[in-house]
Amino acid sequence: MNPLPITSQNGVLTSDQLLALAPVGLAVGLLLAAGIGADVVLLVRARALAAEWRNRAKRLGTRPWEWNQALRLCFLVVALNLVSNLVTKGAQWWSGAAEPSMPLALALQTAWIPLTLAAWLACHLKRRRLSWRATFGKIPASPGRTLLTAGLFFLAVLPPIGLAAWASDFILTRLGIPPESQLVVQFLVDPKQPRWLQWYLCFAAVGIAPIVEEIGFRGILLPALSRVCGPWLAVAAVSALFAGVHFNLVSFLPLFVLAMGLSVAYVLAESVLSAILIHALFNGVSISALLYFSHVGIR
Repeated sequence: MNPLPITSQNGVLTSDQLLALAPVGLAVGLLLAAGIGADVVLLVRARALAAEWRNRAKRLGTRPWEWNQALRLCFLVVALNLVSNLVTKGAQWWSGAAEPSMPLALALQTAWIPLTLAAWLACHLKRRRLSWRATFGKIPASPGRTLLTAGLFFLAVLPPIGLAAWASDFILTRLGIPPESQLVVQFLVDPKQPRWLQWYLCFAAVGIAPIVEEIGFRGILLPALSRVCGPWLAVAAVSALFAGVHFNLVSFLPLFVLAMGLSVAYVLAESVLSAILIHALFNGVSISALLYFSHVGIR
């Protein structure tokens, strides 16, 4: 999720709004400071991590995913999106509405697609008699250690994401391209939208999207592509695809950096659960900031 541009209704922040930004600024500053500290820790362990990367990247290629299976999964996602759009258009025609029902479309896409993919995955694993460990990596024995590792990587990726967001804004501003938030973000902070939709979008962003996207991109596509083009090129390709499917120019570069961090964390931790936790943390922090900005009248 990409943050909204910080502006007021008339383009100028009032003193009250600036005061309201103070706690957020402090929190962001503390997170970035902790992130820089996490980056230092990882740099100190760079040599050991490089050796771990080489060994675990080799094991990544042993996961039971082929490129043709990954391609079928991509086609399935596209087909599910088309079905969602057709259902929305049908509802529009049936009700005689002049505009498509975007709340219905968002609810369909964030519920129908994950449920169908879960059913496909369950059938696939049962048919091939595959375990979760063989398919998506080990299940950590220590939940506390898993959370600590996920928190470390989450903090470490924040400074690069912040730098990428600044660079993206700088480039697009120079090119004269106005910033535009993702559609989900626009609905999330729009007071005209029904409350149930906003609550549901919060749940989907923190509880559904990280699971579905990490299983799809890191759990399936990354191992499949690593067999074809090697781990690093696979990480770059999957990260670019992850950023691209969000269909938002402003957030492409920050999401690409986030996806690189998620992919590296997945390979090193040898478990998709770590990537899911980091993704959920990132979405949760982003949503909290967006809702706070909306509450104090900053867009």
